[in-house]
Amino acid sequence: MFLGSKIWIPWKHQPRQGRIVAMAGPMPLALRTRWIFGGPRRTVLEEAFRKAGGVGQLALAEKPEKSQEGGTADMAFLYLSEQGSVLRKAGDRLLVEKEDEVLLDLPYHKLETVLLFGNIQVTTQAMAELLEKGIGLSLFSRQGLYRGQLTPPRGGNVEVRWKQFEACQDPQRSLAYAKQFVAAKLQNGLAVLDGYRKANEVNDAWTLRRNEVETAAGAVNAVTTIAELDGVEGGGARAYFEALMHFNKSGMEWPGRQKHPAKDPLNSLLSFTYMLLMHELTALLEAMGLDPYFGFLHQMDYGRPSLALDLIEPLRHPLADRLVLLCVNKGIVDDNDFQAAGERQAVYLAPKALKRYVAEYEHWMLARTPNGARRRDLLRAEVEGLVRSLRDRAEYQPYRMMEAPNTEEPECSTSSVTT
Repeated sequence: MFLGSKIWIPWKHQPRQGRIVAMAGPMPLALRTRWIFGGPRRTVLEEAFRKAGGVGQLALAEKPEKSQEGGTADMAFLYLSEQGSVLRKAGDRLLVEKEDEVLLDLPYHKLETVLLFGNIQVTTQAMAELLEKGIGLSLFSRQGLYRGQLTPPRGGNVEVRWKQFEACQDPQRSLAYAKQFVAAKLQNGLAVLDGYRKANEVNDAWTLRRNEVETAAGAVNAVTTIAELDGVEGGGARAYFEALMHFNKSGMEWPGRQKHPAKDPLNSLLSFTYMLLMHELTALLEAMGLDPYFGFLHQMDYGRPSLALDLIEPLRHPLADRLVLLCVNKGIVDDNDFQAAGERQAVYLAPKALKRYVAEYEHWMLARTPNGARRRDLLRAEVEGLVRSLRDRAEYQPYRMMEAPNTEEPECSTSSVTT
């Protein structure tokens, strides 16, 4: 039975079973546009959000673009944080239900990844369909801590994975890759600082910290071991964050970079954003046949995706740090959006703020850089570049910002859903 924009199956909550005898074909696109939308055509994802009654955040990427594998690039990330909801499969669609109400109904053929935060159930049928369609399913705690990932079968590129293992076992090649990651990270940090300096006044202390980062960047080539490189990177990172937080206008205190656990809002937001980037890179590495747990700069450790952490390094400052400052300086996220949890009183985003922030993250990742590519494209480019380097034994060049970025970010639209 069709009740407005919803469908009711009478036998769903009764003991007897029923079956669909026939179903009409879809209305032609021109008629749907005229009689339903009454304006410019919405995409299936936009229409799904409209029917959900505003429970999430959704917009459409400007124009579908051809990816290298064919098809379109307007793939969606589905974020679910509505506690007690259930993700289930219905035909060629995914439904998000709670207490017999459909919160979201969208086709899964445009999905790339589903992210679950907290107490959200997934039916066996939905999990099987996600695996079959190559859609990753990632699980996080309600506070945003990464728990694990259900991934489709690893890519069949055994040759490049074998070459990755060979490179990891070669100390000189490992050091060469590690130097590239750190050098790009420090250079990108300088570009970020210079970008903020264009629109803000700085003092002598800021200039001293910036010069320390520059000195660290110049010292990378001279190191001979990973341990030395870690020391250079650590010193540069401390100076960078002291300089970066000069541009923190939010009133939030900065106690210095603290990771495990983060006990203040700024560190919590930085760690959460790094974790989102790590999740995306881990999935890309798996899809392209690399093992995310064998790294070069980050040595092997139990349960740590070391290679994903390597690839994050050049992207931390241009992508994550700028987003965090943008959100706190504009008041999108403030002190009241955080709550303490656990015995160690770690600080996390509250549920409503979590929804708002992941929507901002998607908005940010799908905005375009000066060269016309979306920021999310940088992640794929990093992985593809590493694959080429390992396969052809060529020099690896991580992403580097060619010029200081404009801190005034352009508007963009997304094709992802937050519920």
